[in-house]
Amino acid sequence: MTLLEVKSLSKTYAVEAGIFRRRVGAVKALEGVSFSLESGRSLGLVGESGSGKTTLARILAGFLEADGGSVLWEGRPRESFSRNEWASRVQMVFQDPTASLNPKLRVRTLLDEALGQRARWDRTALSGRELKERRIRLLNDVGLPPDAGEAYPHQFSGGQKQRIAIARALAAGPRLLLADEPVSSLDLSVQAQILNLLADLREKFNLAVILISHDLTVVRQLTDRVLVLAGGRSAEEGETARVLAAPQSPATRNLLAAVPALLR
Repeated sequence: MTLLEVKSLSKTYAVEAGIFRRRVGAVKALEGVSFSLESGRSLGLVGESGSGKTTLARILAGFLEADGGSVLWEGRPRESFSRNEWASRVQMVFQDPTASLNPKLRVRTLLDEALGQRARWDRTALSGRELKERRIRLLNDVGLPPDAGEAYPHQFSGGQKQRIAIARALAAGPRLLLADEPVSSLDLSVQAQILNLLADLREKFNLAVILISHDLTVVRQLTDRVLVLAGGRSAEEGETARVLAAPQSPATRNLLAAVPALLR
């Protein structure tokens, strides 16, 4: 079943200059991008810096409005969902977990707030015991002990912080997880652990995953299909193994050329 369908999505940013910030031009970040994603499947969204992949991710997350085209969820336009309804379906994991986690709050507070918000969306009430049980389950799902909830974000390593960020995203009960360069700030050994975690969670919860990255070795490990963006347009799309084995577009070949030979 098609979960998410993107049709001819476009986005243009105004270029402003001068004291009065007058518009002097425009930059097309996206132009006619289309793809679809089924429940439980994964898509790699790749491209060089400025290719439009982050703009596309922000539109899908509901942080940004497109200028043209449409985003459909099971055939229903994104605009027909409230902000809370969309957030209960689509959640995002950001590149830098340190910046995305409030350093003043304990991990249990970060997770309890997200779990409580989901309960309010569902118009249900959680007792203190139920909240604690769900929090401990979330921590277990991402490979952290129950007492991790008592610590602050700065007391964890980069990989552990990303696990916390993933747990917070899962607290909303999404069916689609947008992972925007989720391992680019981590050491290579930790990158593999986080990617394996995402793969396990995808299977356990039947999650659809969109992995945004410029690194094709990362995309190869996690995704079924890949969409290559170049200059805001779709340069190539297909099964990940096929596209990486026999790239048809110059954009894909350039990305592959940047990968060390031993990692290909």
